[in-house]
Amino acid sequence: MDIKQTLKLIAVFILGYIVFFHFFDGAPDSSGSLELGSVIPGESKAEALYTAPDFNLKDFKTGEEKKLSDYKGKVVILSFWATWCNPCLNELPWLNQLGQKSAGSFEVVTVVSLGYNEKILNALINDRKLDHLTVLLDEDDLAATRYAIRSVPTTLIIDAEGVVRYRLAGDRHWHENDAIQDIQKVIELNAQQTKTE
Repeated sequence: MDIKQTLKLIAVFILGYIVFFHFFDGAPDSSGSLELGSVIPGESKAEALYTAPDFNLKDFKTGEEKKLSDYKGKVVILSFWATWCNPCLNELPWLNQLGQKSAGSFEVVTVVSLGYNEKILNALINDRKLDHLTVLLDEDDLAATRYAIRSVPTTLIIDAEGVVRYRLAGDRHWHENDAIQDIQKVIELNAQQTKTE
């Protein structure tokens, strides 16, 4: 093996290492209940209390452009995922069940990013009957960049005023009572803030 081949092999190894630890950083399973403003270990608490950046993304099902600001006044569960991510695929039915249980009190919005194939995405949505999810396309990964998404799935709970109250990296059983109680805490916080204004 000559020097060029050796250098290429080293470069590929380093690139693979960076990509692996960027997208698969060993984020813990976040299935436990969280306190308001909680974040995953290793992220600063300040990251969980900031105004969520707006975005303009295409809805995969309708083709319409959607903005986060379209949901102002409602709590939003915003989940970033990828079609090649097994924990994401495991979490989608749970998010769909959560959307079914929302009864209009909050919105479940998913953002598929980090590359996707339309045929695979369409098959996923149809095969898994994801009827209670909004699926937005982050075609250039601009939303993922603006939200500093380091791994998928990453889910944020954004209050009715557009403030990020939770940030979780890793999958969670969103359809279960502890997750619904965490969402309810944000809804109640918004109700209290509205009363004091």
